[in-house]
Amino acid sequence: MFRILGAFLLFLGGFGLAEALAEKEKRRLSMGEAYLDFLRFLRGELHAFCRPRAEIYAHYENPLLTACGFLGALRESGEISYAVKAASPPPDPPLGELLRAFGNTQGRGYLTEELAACDLYIARVEEYLAAIRAGTPARVRVKRVCTLTGTLLLILLLI
Repeated sequence: MFRILGAFLLFLGGFGLAEALAEKEKRRLSMGEAYLDFLRFLRGELHAFCRPRAEIYAHYENPLLTACGFLGALRESGEISYAVKAASPPPDPPLGELLRAFGNTQGRGYLTEELAACDLYIARVEEYLAAIRAGTPARVRVKRVCTLTGTLLLILLLI
């Protein structure tokens, strides 16, 4: 009786781990989309209204970026590079590098140069997210299958 209960608990734990790993992959994609949305908003505000950055940062709202601390750090420091480092969890290393490089271009030139930098980094982040989007379903399936297979093998070994 206890073996069956233990096997059932192991299966539930393995299933929960598989779902947590799958959710982590989906969150990775949604966080990338949130950062892309921020870049597009910033470019639109600079192009249309030429507002100061502090005002732009104060008007932007995104629940994912607020929850990870990016927007709070951005409003506090006014620097995108610092806000990317302060975000928890930090973005993927390649995305983080793109965002930090973008942050280093802002506030250092004329409006046309900054808009060109916005366009360039929006295109780069879109390319990165297209690769992530294409691979996410496969990574989710692999993580689910490997976790559940490992759990079932463990159950078979223990029973």
